Amino acid sequence: MQITIYGTQAAETMDVHLDRPHTVGAILEILLTIHPWFFQALPPERDQSTLETVLSIRTTANIPLAIDDTVTNETNLEIHFHDMI
Repeated sequence: MQITIYGTQAAETMDVHLDRPHTVGAILEILLTIHPWFFQALPPERDQSTLETVLSIRTTANIPLAIDDTVTNETNLEIHFHDMI
């Protein structure tokens, strides 16, 4: 899986390999543990409605994804922060 994180001033792409399908929310939790600026960019309240107001998640085919959608290694994600980082 390729994940690209877009901010207002920066973008970064990384490869993540999963052993099984995960929800988008689980992918976000993985990113929180391995990526310092991702962790700092999110507000302390990380419930689903707060996350949906600060970022958009979609596939590279421009298909919007929700926090509880399941993705596999074949899915390439784009995470867009709204007016942050």
